[in-house]
Amino acid sequence: MNIAGRTALITGANQGIGQAITHALLAAGVKKIYACARNAKSLEATLKFDRSKVVPLKLDVTAGQ
Repeated sequence: MNIAGRTALITGANQGIGQAITHALLAAGVKKIYACARNAKSLEATLKFDRSKVVPLKLDVTAGQ
């Protein structure tokens, strides 16, 4: 699958698998990644991969439960 030039949304991008997926997608040439975590401040390490392509977003999929 060619993902170069595409946009991605990654939940849990602040650590572990989510952070690794973010790194891999950047290496594959995606144009923009919306990196999500419950606490947007926890995405700082992920943003260092490429601040021009990685956009931090606060997202809590458990809210309201």
